[in-house]
Amino acid sequence: MRRIPFLLLMISLSGLIVAAGGQKFESYALAARQPVQISIDHYQQRDGLTPVFINAGELQIMGYMDKSGQVFSQPSAGKHREKPLLTIDIAGGVMAIGQRSYPLATYEANAIRTRMRVTAAAVPLRLDVDWAGRRGEIILGETRLPLSLQVREKTYGIETIRVAGPNVMTFTEWIHVQGGQALENGSVEPEKTGQARTAAWVRQAE
Repeated sequence: MRRIPFLLLMISLSGLIVAAGGQKFESYALAARQPVQISIDHYQQRDGLTPVFINAGELQIMGYMDKSGQVFSQPSAGKHREKPLLTIDIAGGVMAIGQRSYPLATYEANAIRTRMRVTAAAVPLRLDVDWAGRRGEIILGETRLPLSLQVREKTYGIETIRVAGPNVMTFTEWIHVQGGQALENGSVEPEKTGQARTAAWVRQAE
């Protein structure tokens, strides 16, 4: 059996460690004027848990709300004493993330579902993207939700992006101009379609 010299082995392992820890993430925050809406689907309640959908920037995050209003990433998370994603007080019209509260305005309320929107300060919602690894995370408060990226090159320097994860999905494709500062909604070729692009998520300074 051929033995690898110790020094060469250590150099190889060091290279692997650097490679493993060398992913470069870009951080994006929800663009200004992008609404944050919440749908609580009462008709899907099972075992005391109600599905909750948080929609922002063409991105949807799914959680499960217990009878106290705490929303968890998984149905069993509350039993394991994990931290909730957020807490919703439907009657009081308030959402809490960590120690901060956000007023909610109800625009639909019936036996099927309750729909509300955040009416004040920006929600602490961030998207971290590792372009090389085709993966990322949605950070909501102190919770990190993993996701994968589907990237397709449409024209030179312009890509369309979809994300998916256990709790996360997008309704439409985002447009990413390589070297640009935003993930956008709209048309890949606005000059041909007449559909202007608008920023959904804006890159944060490093």
